[in-house]
Amino acid sequence: MPDGPEPPTASPRDRCRGVRCLIATLDGLGRTGPIVVAGSLLTDDTPVRDGLLGVLRARGTFPLISRDPAVAAAWLARPGRSAATHAAMHAAMHAAMHAAMHAATRAATRAAMHAAMLGAG
Repeated sequence: MPDGPEPPTASPRDRCRGVRCLIATLDGLGRTGPIVVAGSLLTDDTPVRDGLLGVLRARGTFPLISRDPAVAAAWLARPGRSAATHAAMHAAMHAAMHAAMHAATRAATRAAMHAAMLGAG
């Protein structure tokens, strides 16, 4: 259980105002390339995110959503962004993340074993 008081929740009026402000900002940017929106209000399941996605989808824009900023940055930085490479890029990034997680697990296991061996002597 987290320490401290529960964070205040925004009223429906404030959430709608937040969505309107985000849409106005996006509208002012133009459409010359990918647009990245980030932050916990937009990457977590929040009413602001739901409102923004609802407006974008109603306009015919179907954003890709990443819960991992490093993966999203790699996705945008890849050369030759196209729909044809979507599945291949997704598979490659998934494989790379999987390999990195296994490497981290192996390293942690080796460190724990080493510490246990030092403590046993």
